[in-house]
Amino acid sequence: MISDNIKNIKERINAAKKQAGRENDVTLVAVTKTRSVEEIMQVIDSGVKDLGENRVQEFMEKYDKLPSDVRWHISEIHHRQGIHDPLRRQKFPRR
Repeated sequence: MISDNIKNIKERINAAKKQAGRENDVTLVAVTKTRSVEEIMQVIDSGVKDLGENRVQEFMEKYDKLPSDVRWHISEIHHRQGIHDPLRRQKFPRR
């Protein structure tokens, strides 16, 4: 089911790119909010490696359970959430 949905989304992205005359890449970012590690693994297995999570606690629970080649989009994570900010900085040191 998840893989079918991702295939459909990718087809729609490609159709929109073609209609708009765009050839450059579009990044599909899967939001993992409230989703289990098992569901997220189905997304990754379907070829989506860009993930976003806006709940720091959920992110911290999932981070070490997912492959290391996942690209997390930190800008989607809520701005500094008090006590959780030091934990977030461990995973995303400033560049």
